[in-house]
Amino acid sequence: MATRHIVVGLDGSPGSEAAARWCSEMAPLIDAEVVAVHALPPVVYMIPLTPGAIPPVYDDTMRQELAEALDGWCAPLREAHAEFRGEVVEGSPAESIMRVADKVDADLIVVGRRGHGGFAELVLGSVPHQLSHHADRPVVVVPAG
Repeated sequence: MATRHIVVGLDGSPGSEAAARWCSEMAPLIDAEVVAVHALPPVVYMIPLTPGAIPPVYDDTMRQELAEALDGWCAPLREAHAEFRGEVVEGSPAESIMRVADKVDADLIVVGRRGHGGFAELVLGSVPHQLSHHADRPVVVVPAG
């Protein structure tokens, strides 16, 4: 039987912590590897720049710091002895999570809910909302707390 994969989006928020805990309980039950994803949001330049003059936005030091933060957010997985690995990727959170899920042929996508709700969620957008409407695989949304 092929290895099962769960992709979980992590960003250090309370909802993200709840998602990591949920995965730490579920992954061992279904013998799945968890791929924890943290997305670096795309950068929008507001001034025209000379071609070739675009400075590196996410340098190696920043990427290393984010990889270390992601590893820290994976503590519940480590404590549960779940098999996991982390990926820091560039792009919007929902698109990045779906891209990684496609790459590993994930059986499941898991994200936490921030809990904005109402108008704030409508204006700000919601990763769980985007995933539930656009992902081509099951999505679990874990409430914070």
